[in-house]
Amino acid sequence: EIKLLSDCCTSMERLNLRDCCQVSDVGVLSLSQGCRHLADLNLSRSDMPFKITDVALMALGQGCTDMTSLSLRGCTSISDAGISWLSKGCPKMEKIDLTNCSKVTNGGIRYLGEECPELTTVVLTNLKHVSDVGVRLLGEGCPQLETLILAGVYLLSDGIRRDFGFEGLQAMTKSPCAKRIKSLNVHGCFQMQTVALASMGCFSVLENLVLSGCTKLSADGIAKLATSCPKVTDLSLARCGICVSDSSMALLAQSMKHLVNVNVSDCPKIGRKSLAALSGCTKLRRLDASGCTSVTDDAVMALCSGSCFVPGLECLDLSFCHKVGDLSLTYIADGLQREGSFEVTLNKLALRGTGVEPTTLKAIRDQFRYSTMRKNNAYFGFWPASRPHDRRNINEYGLQSKHATIIQAKYRAYKDSQIVQRAREKYCRKKVATLLSALWRGRQARRLAQALRRENWTRNKMAIKLQCWARIGFARKAYQTMQHWRWLSVAPFAAIIAQRAFRGWLGRRKAEATKTELLRRLESMEVASLMLQTFGRVVIAKQELHKLIAAEEETERKRNVSAAFVQCAWRRLVARRILYFRRTARCAIVTRQNWAARRIQIYYWAYRLRCVIGDRVDTTRTRLFNAIIIQQWIRERYAYIAEKARQAALYGALCEKSSVIIQCRARQYIACALVEQKRECQRIQLLQREEKALILISWWRGCLAQCRLWELKRLQQEKIRREIKVRHWAATVVASVWRGKLGRNKARGSRLAKMQRWKEMWSKEEERPFYYNQLTGETRWRKPQALLDLEPRPVCSNCNYYEAQNECADCVEFFCHQCWGAVHYGGRRAQHKFRCLYDYYGKRVDYGDGIFPSLWPTDIEQDDRNGWRKRPFFGSSSSGN
Repeated sequence: EIKLLSDCCTSMERLNLRDCCQVSDVGVLSLSQGCRHLADLNLSRSDMPFKITDVALMALGQGCTDMTSLSLRGCTSISDAGISWLSKGCPKMEKIDLTNCSKVTNGGIRYLGEECPELTTVVLTNLKHVSDVGVRLLGEGCPQLETLILAGVYLLSDGIRRDFGFEGLQAMTKSPCAKRIKSLNVHGCFQMQTVALASMGCFSVLENLVLSGCTKLSADGIAKLATSCPKVTDLSLARCGICVSDSSMALLAQSMKHLVNVNVSDCPKIGRKSLAALSGCTKLRRLDASGCTSVTDDAVMALCSGSCFVPGLECLDLSFCHKVGDLSLTYIADGLQREGSFEVTLNKLALRGTGVEPTTLKAIRDQFRYSTMRKNNAYFGFWPASRPHDRRNINEYGLQSKHATIIQAKYRAYKDSQIVQRAREKYCRKKVATLLSALWRGRQARRLAQALRRENWTRNKMAIKLQCWARIGFARKAYQTMQHWRWLSVAPFAAIIAQRAFRGWLGRRKAEATKTELLRRLESMEVASLMLQTFGRVVIAKQELHKLIAAEEETERKRNVSAAFVQCAWRRLVARRILYFRRTARCAIVTRQNWAARRIQIYYWAYRLRCVIGDRVDTTRTRLFNAIIIQQWIRERYAYIAEKARQAALYGALCEKSSVIIQCRARQYIACALVEQKRECQRIQLLQREEKALILISWWRGCLAQCRLWELKRLQQEKIRREIKVRHWAATVVASVWRGKLGRNKARGSRLAKMQRWKEMWSKEEERPFYYNQLTGETRWRKPQALLDLEPRPVCSNCNYYEAQNECADCVEFFCHQCWGAVHYGGRRAQHKFRCLYDYYGKRVDYGDGIFPSLWPTDIEQDDRNGWRKRPFFGSSSSGN
């Protein structure tokens, strides 16, 4: 699969092979040859059936020169040689993870520091052979280093100050990366003491600091660290022993105002003063104080009472704080409430091993709206529900939407009431003007009548006196008087007609303006509904797009897995062929070397034999020559010497023969002993192999049994989890039903109480009923809304199923919206008169006398489909409220 992937995806830049245990050096070699532009590669693994060695790093260094990120977590066969090849070939490396690469030493770290100057993130977890020297070399060679994880590096200490420089963290303070390091993890480095902490003070931009498990720290070092690193947001001092106390935590909290996550678990000297100091860190969101035996109810009160956390403390772990009791829950419930709400800000509250009772926890369960209560052997307290932040945002959005709806309704009612008030004021002004004009006209008419009567009296008197000599003049004046009276009788009627015409023109103009305003409102409502529909469709389209993208990513992931499998198989085949050719060539070279060595030995032995034979021949010739000379002088002595020599030669021959026989016997005995020893070794090896095979078989069976046991445990836990979920669901349903019943009973009681406030009484003067409020003393002719809402709602006369919404005057029947549209769609029935039974807000409408057809209420306007709403008041009404 890797071979196929490298051949097809030559431009690939990122590849994740995490836990792909079948990938070996052959696959990485094919990948480096095909994907030259690879920049991000993840080879982390937990199981190693096929190991990745230095050969793979050499291939990556030669083929992938643009690589910037590499994860080798769990590749235990990596050594300094592979690191050197990788660092020389990949100078642009920015992130590297060497967790559990136990063969890497200071030499490999030196290569990284010298050849990779752009490194920003280095993970050296559990590297047992890396010491202060490696840290110094890394700091000197990587000026852009920002994240350094040294967890489990047991050889890391305070460092040694030498004549030529420093070691360890002291050396890093002098390096260029000291002003850039933001995250430092030295978990479990138990040899670090005060000097190392003081050196960390030079990391001025440090934000994440993990010192857990460093048991030799001191209070002085913590004080120096607190004053030098004010920007730390994540701090872990878990299991640091007695050096972490109330005074040191107070100093840390006072200096580090931006703390978000704090872990002080298993620190026995953490108490009330420490939590009181942490309450001043306004950005604190997670606090782990588990195992702090000095934490009491007073300490929890100090944390909660003076707290001003923004947005609020989300996680609080008080496990195994034996002095914490039920009183602490009261402080938590009162002191950690969300602003303007009854709920607490905590999502997780761990109380295992404390004195808190389950009944007390149940009492405040309603305040933990986004958490579930758990009580088992592993956990006790409140556990966050799934996606609590999203749930809180949804609820807050719903609450804001509800408030916005209420505000909109109140604003609309306020605007409608203003319109009605303005209409009423205008009507009153008009009525007052009419009355004033009537009074003025009456006064003018009375004055005119008095003047006319005075004039008539005068004229009559003058007429009586001058009747004799002014009959002609009197007759003319009488005629003029009659004309004047005729004009006075016609003029008021003409004025009334003109006023009526003018008022009609004003009314038509105002009705036209009202109609225009209503049309404008309807158009704005249609535009708003179209915008809401468009927004909903956009949201649905985005959801569908996210689903399609997720499906494509899943398909791409399956293709990548298949390609990785094919590349792995192909690389294994190629690797086997290459390994076979290399073994064959190596065997041929070894065979030729052995043959040449044997020939050289033969030539050397022949030369030595010739030399020995020549020396012996020369010696023999010299002896014979001397013997001949001596033989001439002492023949007798020669015979004696010859006899002795013959005997000596015979004795020597016998000795040599016996020595040869003894040597052969000894060699035979030694050979037999060696053969027996070899047979015994072979037998012991066979026995050891059998024992190891039995051990492996038993181990494998144990692994299978353990896997089966884990699977059974998982199934059992899943079953228990499902049962708990079903129980919780059932309890929630029962509680919701019970609360619904209680709410309905309470609502029914409130409605009955509200209805009982009004009493129907009979007015003898008006001869009709009126209503009297026994609580406020109010009286009104029209039936109150409380009594209208309690009247039974009629059922549709057509379908006899849904509630009726309209009343038809001609059919004398009730109809729901669907049946009304079906029955009165066309024909003559479309002209039938109808009225809605309920208003815009679903309340029963009062139509006065209740007889159909009745005049529409003057303060109500009709919407054919959506009921009634208030409108401006233009005319007088005979019914009062």
